[in-house]
Order: sequence, then structure tokens, then C-alpha cells
Amino acid sequence: MPPVRLATRPQHEFIAATGILLSLLRIARIVIDATGVGEGVAAFLTALRTPMQIVALRRSQQEKSRIGYQLQAAAAGGHLRLNAGDDLERQQCYAQCRLARRILRPNSPMTFGVDPNEGHDDYVMSLALTVDAAAGLLHTSASGRRGAGFDDESVFSRDRGSKVRAPE
Repeated sequence: MPPVRLATRPQHEFIAATGILLSLLRIARIVIDATGVGEGVAAFLTALRTPMQIVALRRSQQEKSRIGYQLQAAAAGGHLRLNAGDDLERQQCYAQCRLARRILRPNSPMTFGVDPNEGHDDYVMSLALTVDAAAGLLHTSASGRRGAGFDDESVFSRDRGSKVRAPE
């Protein structure tokens, strides 16, 4: 089946297709950055009345701090992994993670990201939102053998929390 070019379709069709895909994949919970354009996406997905929980996260300093600490805990605990492979998106994600820094100031929430002069932090924020979406879900265990397709290495090294292990 040939791929469908959703980039040329109206936004409401793209969001509806995303909702259908999320339902087919049986996604239990999704967290959407509803600070800007994501507000409309979250409202549209909520209106689809799917069984998944849709969380519209408005990124205040406190919220960014909370998801930053969650991301740091997941990385330090070795719970954050990326699909194996050597595609461009994976390389960009690792590059952004390498550039990411956390900033701690007295009497202020923690912040994190990539210096705009050095690059973007889209993948880092996506990882933080993914960790937040997974928080609070019931943990299930799978039986059988471990399949190929995931790295054995954590995205962030355990010893520093803000560095990334280079893909092998």
C-alpha cells in the first residue's frame, strides 16, 4: 500500500487520522503539549471520544520542571530507550539529548532544554512528554523472548543524567 501524504491534507483530516491510528494501536494515554498549536490538536482528539486518556499539558515553569524531573528519573534509572537502528530521526534525537542541559536556580523550578544557539529540543521535549504519558499507567509484563529492535543501552548515561550514550 503506498504511503498517504498527510502533509497536503487539511489539518482536521490529519488529526482525525492520528486519532484513528492511536485507537488502532490501543494507546491508553497521550500527553499533548497544549501550549500553542497543540491546544487545538488536544481539543480535536478529545472531541473524537476515543477510549484513551488525553492530557493537554500547558507548559508552565512548574509543569516543565515536573516533566523534567520525570525524564531525569527515567533516564537515570535506565528506563528510557530508543528503537534500534541508524535512521536520521534517531541520530537527531541523540544529538539533541547530548546538547540538552538542566538548569537549577535557587527558589525556582528546574528547567531543561537545548540552547537555541546550539539547536532544537523538540525530541527532548517529546521524550519528556512520552515519559509523562507513561507515568501512572499500570505496568504489565510480557512473556516470551525479547525481540530485536530496541537498544540495550539507555538514551542517557546513568552516571551523569544529562549526557547521552552514543549509538554503537
